[in-house]
Amino acid sequence: EHKLEQKMVQLPQHMFHVAIILAALLATKHTAVGGPARQYFLSTPHNTTVTAGHQARLACSVGNLAGTCQWTRDGFALGTDRNLPGFSRYLMAGDSEHACDLSIDPVLPLDEGEYRC
Repeated sequence: EHKLEQKMVQLPQHMFHVAIILAALLATKHTAVGGPARQYFLSTPHNTTVTAGHQARLACSVGNLAGTCQWTRDGFALGTDRNLPGFSRYLMAGDSEHACDLSIDPVLPLDEGEYRC
């Protein structure tokens, strides 16, 4: 009987933790990122092989852009400034507000990695 009572007392605590998580997820439903006019990809980068010394351009366009674009390389954020300070060969290129292409010029062997827009 004692063990059964402990389980009955602990059950509401577990339910409370789940309710907090669900409430947090539901609360983000109307933020700038996930609001009624949700962002969506118009184009995404594809696997690309480039010869060292040449330029690479990874395409990325976002519709209903809320905020700024950001690229990551192997999980490391490169920044949101289109000039990508600290990465002199990298530039977020594009001729429209939703274009977030990443240009690397020239490409070096150390640029190999996984890039995400």
